[in-house]
Amino acid sequence: WRTDLALIKRIREATGDRARLRLDGRQQFSFESAIDLCGELEEQNLQFVLDPVQNANLAMIARLWPQTSIPLAVSA
Repeated sequence: WRTDLALIKRIREATGDRARLRLDGRQQFSFESAIDLCGELEEQNLQFVLDPVQNANLAMIARLWPQTSIPLAVSA
């Protein structure tokens, strides 16, 4: 997730708030990694994070949701 974070930060630095950024987690992060990533992304003004946890686990997303101000999305 650190690579994703670094890329988002570079894009945000280059564009300021002119760009609307979203992150597709591709269902690859553990719950703990998703918490860490979302915490680091808080100040990057993302529109949302799509599929932030492994296997689109809705129970984990429900636990993650109140721990971040970033909107979370799940693909169907």
